[in-house]
Amino acid sequence: MNVLVVGAGGTGEEIIRNLLKIERVSKIFIFNRSINSSKALKFKLKSLKIVPFENLNELKSLDYVILTLSGMSVASRHLSIKKVSNTFDLRQEELKYNLGGIVEMLPFFRRMPTKTKIVVVTNPVDEIANFLKTILPKREIFGFGLQLDVKRYSDLLGKKVSCIGMHGKAIPLLGLKSSLEYDAVSKKVDSILFEKVRKSGIPHKFAGEEFGKYFNFIIGDKAEKVYTSYYLKKSFHGVKDISISLPYIVKSGKIVGIENIKLSKLEIMKLKKDVKELKFSVDRLLNAYKGLVAYE
Repeated sequence: MNVLVVGAGGTGEEIIRNLLKIERVSKIFIFNRSINSSKALKFKLKSLKIVPFENLNELKSLDYVILTLSGMSVASRHLSIKKVSNTFDLRQEELKYNLGGIVEMLPFFRRMPTKTKIVVVTNPVDEIANFLKTILPKREIFGFGLQLDVKRYSDLLGKKVSCIGMHGKAIPLLGLKSSLEYDAVSKKVDSILFEKVRKSGIPHKFAGEEFGKYFNFIIGDKAEKVYTSYYLKKSFHGVKDISISLPYIVKSGKIVGIENIKLSKLEIMKLKKDVKELKFSVDRLLNAYKGLVAYE
């Protein structure tokens, strides 16, 4: 199996480190803004599986493209951390830095065989996954992020917790009685993460390890549950025609269904509200893209 990782910064490096542990991944192509940094990473990780690549036009046979690019500098991230008060808004701040890089990749994505799947890690995952699915409707697109939220909620509450919705704005399925209770739990989880990010930066290692588990489930021959963003063609509690994260059952790179989960009326209401906001955000993103195209 051939995989291309686009963007080999902190998170990209940790993802590559964990992809190296997956036996069926035979080649990991790296495309970075600087070919020298890609070569340095290959030397650092010391693996024949890693192939730094400079010209995307020469890549012909790929099974997956893992999009981890980030256009946000360290200085800009520090400024954004001071400006916002939670990790969801911090991810939204990244969009204005990342949109240009995503748009630059579109000609390459259009040239790829339709069998090549895209996994979005670049933030904000939900907006970018929906943007790409709109531009490339025939392409299979997954979004990685909710798996991290599930792990954080489960660790905080000391039990396995299922979640649905948007990365950084996950709705834990706890059957709570009021929105205030959900808000309190969500704020606690996010505050712990935001404080870590503020003090130590993005937890790249954690993301890389969880991605390794996630990707192993995606490509495995056994049906597994994985929390991923994927395009809903059929209605899920009144939600459809959008890429949203749910506990899907996946096998050999194909979504075979949604786990049978029970939602309370309040959880359904919260999901619909978040989806409405997401659709509005994606529409703005598409309008911004049209503006970029028109300007060119």
